[in-house]
Amino acid sequence: MNKNKIIKKNILKIITIISIPLVFLFTAGFTKLPETKNETVYVSLNTDGSVRKINTVNWLNAPGLNDHKEDTELSDNEIKFIDYGEYAEVKNMLNGAEPEIEGNKIIWNADSFESGNLFYQGATSKEIPVNIDIKYYLDGKEMSGEDIAGKSGSLKIKINVKNKLKKENSVFYKDYQGNSRQSEEDCYTPLMVQLSIKADVTRFKNIQADGATKVLTGKIINISFADFPFPESDFTVEMSGEDIQLEPISIIAIPSEIPITADLEESKESLLEFDKGLIEMSDGSEGIIEGSEKLNDGLNKLKNGSGELVSAISEINHGLYVLSESNDDISSGFQEIGSGLNEFTQKSGEIINAVQQLSSNLGSIKSGMEQSAGGASGLAQGIDSVSAATGQLKDVHTNLLGIAQSLAASDPANQTYQQLLALAGGEMDAINSIQSGMQGISSGMKDLSGGMGSLAAGVSEYGGGMEQFSSNIILMIQGFDLLASGQSQLYSAWEQYGGAVSELFEGTNQLYSEVNSLPEDIAMIADGNLKIKDGIQELKDEGIDEIRREVIENIDNINEGIAIEDELKKLSDDYDSFMDADNTSSQVQFVMQTDEIKKEEAQTNDSQEEVKQETFWQRFLNLFRK
Repeated sequence: MNKNKIIKKNILKIITIISIPLVFLFTAGFTKLPETKNETVYVSLNTDGSVRKINTVNWLNAPGLNDHKEDTELSDNEIKFIDYGEYAEVKNMLNGAEPEIEGNKIIWNADSFESGNLFYQGATSKEIPVNIDIKYYLDGKEMSGEDIAGKSGSLKIKINVKNKLKKENSVFYKDYQGNSRQSEEDCYTPLMVQLSIKADVTRFKNIQADGATKVLTGKIINISFADFPFPESDFTVEMSGEDIQLEPISIIAIPSEIPITADLEESKESLLEFDKGLIEMSDGSEGIIEGSEKLNDGLNKLKNGSGELVSAISEINHGLYVLSESNDDISSGFQEIGSGLNEFTQKSGEIINAVQQLSSNLGSIKSGMEQSAGGASGLAQGIDSVSAATGQLKDVHTNLLGIAQSLAASDPANQTYQQLLALAGGEMDAINSIQSGMQGISSGMKDLSGGMGSLAAGVSEYGGGMEQFSSNIILMIQGFDLLASGQSQLYSAWEQYGGAVSELFEGTNQLYSEVNSLPEDIAMIADGNLKIKDGIQELKDEGIDEIRREVIENIDNINEGIAIEDELKKLSDDYDSFMDADNTSSQVQFVMQTDEIKKEEAQTNDSQEEVKQETFWQRFLNLFRK
């Protein structure tokens, strides 16, 4: 008995014991409901399942009946019990006591009960809550139940049971988002149907019945089915028979909760946990997609930078190639400069001796100036030769100065190059001064042959100039010594630099060959990363998100299913009575039975049997008789 019925019974007890003055009075006593009631609806069916006769047997239970009589000091005729239902006829199955009938109210005196129990039968024409349809096929041909009696062949019995307790219900539930939802559902009061077919194994063989339970008792095999028609169920039995005869087919229908094999709440929790994982996967995939986009931007920048790097390496490699190819020419130039400087150094000693001799003989020159006029022309020619040699030296030094400027410009941080440039510049100034002085001397010597007299007067001044010239010559020669030394060091450094350039060219050439394909490789990586990102995006949109939509839909369906399950349970609990909804403390079951299938000569005429007095159990058996 469920909780709601227990509560109802307790309320009825309280009302009965405490509120006697408030109940409806029918006689000098009082009327109340029995504490428990059971309705068994016996339905006689034709062989095709159609209804022929309906009798309801009501069991009323009123324990402690004598206690109530003692408490109230009322007689049995003054204590009454009420039941509800409309019957064509009512018959007490225990004794001859009869009820009072007022519309749908069946009122029994307490003396109708025996040991607190009363059984009474009522005939009714009410429509039962199920529709039974039975078809018989013999060797594939449909026949009536009566026509197959006594025949032999392959027998198939198809039974359809349809639930007619349909109710359109509004089902309320919460969806995944917590919003209130409503659906209109065709709900059927759950009825558990048990169907039983008996077969004599001496008449039948090769019995097949999918989903049935078979129990053999002696020579009779009982084939039993059980199901909840929602709204209908089909049952099939196939067997080969000889001289076919069948006992009545029994069908029992009981309002009952549908046993749900799956725990919907547990399934819901599992789906919610699964949805949580899908959310984490979706968030993770979004992070991967965002990271892939950033990685793709970085790869594009890296590709562009690698292209610039390859171009820069190519340019450096080309410059080193040109420089390496010019290495021999530069080395030759250094060698020529060194030879010129060596030659000049060798001749500088003669110049110094000549100048020193000239300075020491100024006195003799002054005294013999007149005698030297004839040799002035020769001296002028010698000075012209010196001036010409100085011009050649200037040309060589101009080339040397250009080289020093190039070296200093190529490596501004190299102190040796900078000192060499400064030294070459100073020497160029000195050579210019020498050349300019030589030109002046040459001009003066030419004028000397024509103006020796004037020269004699300025011998003193000339002597001072010669001394200065001698000092400048000495400084210039010393500068050329330094220049020669520096040039020698520069040449040695260049030889090392040239070797390093060659090695560097080989290294950059190898580096270029290795990085030349780097932009293309990075582009392939970027393309692969883009495909991965697109794949993850597709997985998220068409995989994870789609699965999550289905999970959410299933959660909504489960929530709706839970609400429908609750509604069906309520329908089952509320179906207390077949005869009348006022029977609130009742239970009901339907017992249906078809006619047996026998050959006509084997049937007995029960109506011709004389029964002097029916027993209680005979009355039950007669419920199914025609």
